[in-house]
Amino acid sequence: MTIAINVLFYNEHASEQVVLRILPIVMGVVLTTAGDYNFSLYGTIICLLATGISCFKGIQTHKLQKEYDTMDLLFYNSAFAGVICLLMSVFTQEFSTIYPQLDYKILILLLGNGILAYIVNITSFISNRITSPLTMSISGNIKLVTTILVSSLLFKSSSIGIMNGIGIGQTFFGGIGYSLYKNKPIFPVKSTVKETEKQDYLKKDKD
Repeated sequence: MTIAINVLFYNEHASEQVVLRILPIVMGVVLTTAGDYNFSLYGTIICLLATGISCFKGIQTHKLQKEYDTMDLLFYNSAFAGVICLLMSVFTQEFSTIYPQLDYKILILLLGNGILAYIVNITSFISNRITSPLTMSISGNIKLVTTILVSSLLFKSSSIGIMNGIGIGQTFFGGIGYSLYKNKPIFPVKSTVKETEKQDYLKKDKD
């Protein structure tokens, strides 16, 4: 989805090497969640819309952080998010349900939730700035697979079949392959060493 939005709205194309390294991750996620689909048209539309908005937000955040400070973006983002959450809580009647029961315990829980949300957001913004929206999307997929694996092992929430296990392994190895490709040195180490030795030799020759 991130690659599609980059192509459609920003005319930025990913290289073939990047696409080839993403395919195993995508197929791994598909295999991991195989057998857990309850299809409905409404759910599919909401899922695609949420995914598209999330990818667009990641791309736009990465671009804005080239011009603006991370804390400024987080400040404005939090203000809008706070207003939207308040309106949605009134619309869904959550506010009218919680307000009569409001006490110091709930306030402490809300404060703790706000602090954790701040840490998550600032970490996400900084990671997006340092890496790229595509890398963040891949990290999100690996996090999803990890959550499925850990929840299944700890809470026995669902059983992992052979196909799901293959998908989990493929996703992890695909993420490792993508990481190794993105972090490979621009110049070979041997060439750099030889060039340094050559410069040292020329320097000694001049002396």
